[in-house]
Amino acid sequence: DATIIECSVTEKIRFSGTRQIVVPIPDSTVQVQQLGTVEARRVITGYVRAATETVALGWVKRQKTLAFGAQSVGTGLPVAPTVYYDEPAEIEIVNQFAKRVDGDARGTDAARTPAMITVNFTFSQIIPYYPYQIS
Repeated sequence: DATIIECSVTEKIRFSGTRQIVVPIPDSTVQVQQLGTVEARRVITGYVRAATETVALGWVKRQKTLAFGAQSVGTGLPVAPTVYYDEPAEIEIVNQFAKRVDGDARGTDAARTPAMITVNFTFSQIIPYYPYQIS
């Protein structure tokens, strides 16, 4: 889109694995017990700078459906999960105005509207089982 000035997306995955529980022992060294499996979590963050809020929010909406990385022995990524749970999304809208302008973020006066909109976003998912597989 020609009205997008700049954009960036980051994907962070914490893979599932063995849950380690630390048990304090009075007057002794702690014990570590393995207890079940820790769920995986995927977080997609980023930002977009655009000429209008509509364009920026449209671009952010498309990032919510970012596909999982391709399965590969070299990368260790498992097959994309079929079960995951979306958590509530977060967005932050920053209105940037031209210098020396008495800005009005939601106004109708073209001379006072933002020169640029930045939208920061976070989408996250809980994945019951998604292990990292590099040996």
